[in-house]
Amino acid sequence: MTGRIDSRLKELGIVLPAPPAPVASYVPQVTVDSLVFISGQVTLAADGLKFVGIVGKDLSVEQGHAAARLVRHQTWSRSSRRRWTATSIA
Repeated sequence: MTGRIDSRLKELGIVLPAPPAPVASYVPQVTVDSLVFISGQVTLAADGLKFVGIVGKDLSVEQGHAAARLVRHQTWSRSSRRRWTATSIA
């Protein structure tokens, strides 16, 4: 399974970032069955904070999608992504 997931990530050109260190005392995500509930995330990239603002006011819809994708990749990098199927990664 691990090889399939890593292969799919590579095929899609996705490189998982190192997860940012928590800046407060909280649980960044909770996994229940096959669902991951995410809360309190920021769009922190290797070169600093990205996508600050409100979609539709400060950010375009495309920037909102890019922000969600960055947070998703951060979530994958800190999760046990081995539980997910290769087809669920897009």
